[in-house]
Amino acid sequence: MISLFLFFGCLFLTLLFTPYLIKFYKRTGIVDIPGGRRIHKRVIPKMGGVFFSFIGLVIISVFLFNQPNVIYLISSFLIIVLCGIFDDIYDIKCLTKFAVQNISSLLLVIYFIPQIETIEFFGILIPQYFQFILLHLFIVGTLNAINLLDGLDGLVSGFSLLIFSVVLVVSVITGNFFVTVLSASLMGALIGFLRYNSFPASIFLGDTGSLTLGFLLIFCTINTGLSLATNNLNLTVPLMLLALPVIDCIKVFVQRIIKRQNPFSADLKHIHFQLLRMGLSHKFSVFFLELITLTYIFITLIYLRGMHFWGISFFIIISLFIVSFKPFVKFLSGFKVIVLSLKSITQINSIYHKAIKLNFILLLGIVFTIKIIYSLPTDSLINSEVLFGLMIISGVFLLTTFVQQKMLKKIFEPNVFLNLTFFFLISSFASGYDSNLQNLSIISGMQLFIVYGLAIPFGIILLNSRTADEGSDWLTGIDLSLAALVMLILLTDLIFNHYAITIISNCLLEAFIFYFIYKVIIRTIKKADKVLTAISFMLPPLALSILFIIN
Repeated sequence: MISLFLFFGCLFLTLLFTPYLIKFYKRTGIVDIPGGRRIHKRVIPKMGGVFFSFIGLVIISVFLFNQPNVIYLISSFLIIVLCGIFDDIYDIKCLTKFAVQNISSLLLVIYFIPQIETIEFFGILIPQYFQFILLHLFIVGTLNAINLLDGLDGLVSGFSLLIFSVVLVVSVITGNFFVTVLSASLMGALIGFLRYNSFPASIFLGDTGSLTLGFLLIFCTINTGLSLATNNLNLTVPLMLLALPVIDCIKVFVQRIIKRQNPFSADLKHIHFQLLRMGLSHKFSVFFLELITLTYIFITLIYLRGMHFWGISFFIIISLFIVSFKPFVKFLSGFKVIVLSLKSITQINSIYHKAIKLNFILLLGIVFTIKIIYSLPTDSLINSEVLFGLMIISGVFLLTTFVQQKMLKKIFEPNVFLNLTFFFLISSFASGYDSNLQNLSIISGMQLFIVYGLAIPFGIILLNSRTADEGSDWLTGIDLSLAALVMLILLTDLIFNHYAITIISNCLLEAFIFYFIYKVIIRTIKKADKVLTAISFMLPPLALSILFIIN
């Protein structure tokens, strides 16, 4: 329950205070100026990652306070945070930054030394005199790789959200309480921050954000690969999870060395820049890389389930694809057609026949109404303390949205997804696992027909048609990141089949399907936007009120 409160607390914190941070950075001149390798066309505030620095420091200080060697972890973290802040403000030289990263990495290695007896890498037991050198090289290299990945709006934020999500799931299953709390907090903060950081971004992570997230990703993934029973660190696990930036960085560094260039020089050879040159839109380039990240996560989950041969084999295949990405694309002459088709999926066109359009919308509205009524809780397994906590979360979210609306004169569409998710979670956990699978899961008979047989096909028909909004975006950058998150949880449920993950995956999928329906309706009938948004905000309090009456 602590993790749930921290998740929503950090979500509200970033949603509420990021607009103030944007205004502050504009006034103080902490902004990113267009030019050079930068692909944005306007001045945008940076150093938004200060949120993650604050959250990481607080969680480490509170929950690891009594650990004897925590001072090394805090010192290492503070050094990397200060390095990012100074780089964002004063633009320090790359060699200076690299030296500071090495100091931070050495302190982090010292923190891990009492917890690690052996290090295994792709099934090979590393000799004791070399194992911590390898760990240091991995930390420094991966830290730089994640920092260099930060080239597109929302890319590192979306990437981090996916990794922290799978780390959260594994830590829940293995019973690693601290990693559970830390990853849950960062997930909430990332979802809130992505509202402003996804394309088109209102604020950038800056080096403060990319280095902080890189540090926390390395720390959490190392803990994921560390066995508490044997004190053996399987370094294969963090490498597989963080493979996208690492493999891409190694490829670019080798290319520069072969051409006798400075390996630390800036250029446009990274995979995210290649995708843009191929013709993919900015936001879909991010989504494509998130799909590659999902593939690596799925491979890691296979590996963690004990299928080491298949995990390593798939890892090599996908890594070779990234290394030979440019020649591979050139080889596929028809790939440009696929790219153009993928680009078109983020746009909606117009249904000119009004009657057909309204009939589709009416049917989708009926599906939405039936599902919501069917999902209302009918019994309660939640005690009064938890119920009171859920009511506080709901109230704070309403307050946060009210402040957002006053400041920015609008309510953001992803808030509807969050409302729907919270509603389905309340209903599911209130009814218990067994009844949830029978009564609330979309995998059951009639709902399977209603949702997959009616809602999605009609949504796709509208998706490939036109609405009243000519050229309007169908799926925004944050929508695509949320879609990747839903796919990740479904994949994780497929591998682990854990009762809590099953409930959460069902709720997320239900919420996203009805968020999809909501987007279809409001893109077709603009006047429905305020009504459906208001309904979404009413659903969690309605479910909680029913539970309060039942209790």
